[in-house]
Amino acid sequence: MRESQPNTDFAVIANNINHTVSSDFKSAFKNYDVPIYLWSEREDWLSSFQVVI
Repeated sequence: MRESQPNTDFAVIANNINHTVSSDFKSAFKNYDVPIYLWSEREDWLSSFQVVI
């Protein structure tokens, strides 16, 4: 039996420096519980990521 969704976490890093991130964009990912990290706030969230090799 094939899994319909892999066991993987997803996140979106949105560059909001030169353009505004629309509410439609945000809600599309929020509907699937995918977090959106705004590039302008990277100092707040960057340390929470891990590098996996």
